[in-house]
Amino acid sequence: MVAPKSASTVIFLREDRTDGFNVLMLKRNVALEFVGGAHVFPGGKLEENDKNPELYRRCRGIDDAEASSLLDIGKDGLSYYIAAVRESFEEAGVFLGAVTGGRQALDFAALSQARKQLNEGQVSFWEIVRELDLEIFCDDLIYFAHWITPEGSPRRFNTRFFISSFPCDQVVDADYGESTSLVWISPKQAVERHSRGEFEMILPTVKNLELLSEFSSVKEVLDWASQRRDIPAITPKLVDLNGKVEVLLPDHPLYESSVELFLQDARDLPT
Repeated sequence: MVAPKSASTVIFLREDRTDGFNVLMLKRNVALEFVGGAHVFPGGKLEENDKNPELYRRCRGIDDAEASSLLDIGKDGLSYYIAAVRESFEEAGVFLGAVTGGRQALDFAALSQARKQLNEGQVSFWEIVRELDLEIFCDDLIYFAHWITPEGSPRRFNTRFFISSFPCDQVVDADYGESTSLVWISPKQAVERHSRGEFEMILPTVKNLELLSEFSSVKEVLDWASQRRDIPAITPKLVDLNGKVEVLLPDHPLYESSVELFLQDARDLPT
C-alpha cells in the first residue's frame, strides 16, 4: 500500500448573475499519469518549504496552533494553507495576499514574472514572498473537506479542501504545463455535464460540487463552510464490480464487505 502524500486544494467562488456563482476549474494535461484530462480545482502536494517559519510569520489572521486545531493535527497545519495559496499561484496565477502593511497595491507584472520563475524552478515561493514583501491571506481560506485517495491507488493523496471567494482584481491563467485550460462553471452545470460524459472529473471533485450546487450565492457557501467543524476524512475504496473498477464511498452498503482492488497504473483510475 502506498502512503498518501499531504496535499491542499482550493475551490474559488465568483458571483454570476445567471447561475448565482461559479467555481474555477482547471483541465489537467492529458499526458499526466494521474487523472490526466480531468477537470480539477487548483491544488497539489505540500512541499517541505511550506513549513518555513518565515512563511508562517507572513500569514494573516491565523497561526499554526489554530490551523492545526482546525485540521485536527498536532502541528504544521498552517503548511496546508500555505500550500493552497502557493499552488493556486503556480497553477492559476491567483495570489491570496497583499504587500505587507497595505502600503501599496500588488504589482501584478512582478507577480506574473515571479510565477514564471517559480514554475521554472528558478526561485522558491518563500523567495518571492520575501522579495516582494508579501503578506499571505490564509484567513481567506476556509477548511471544509478532507479526502484520502483509495488504498488501492498507485498514487495517493491526503487532501485538505479549502474554499475562498475569488479576489476580483486578479486575472486567472493556466500554467500550460500541468493544466492546459481554465473555466469558470456553475457546480450544477459541471455535475450535469459530467453525468453526460462531457466533463471528466474524479469522485471527490464531483461530490464537493454536488454539495455546492445546493447553494445559490457565494455568501451562502462561505457562511455554511465557516460553521463546519470536526470534518471527517473520507477514504473511498476501489473495488471490482462485475469486471469493472468502481469507487465506493464509506456509506455504500458494499463498502465494508468489498475487497480493495489494487491498481498498478494511475491511468486505470475511474473518473
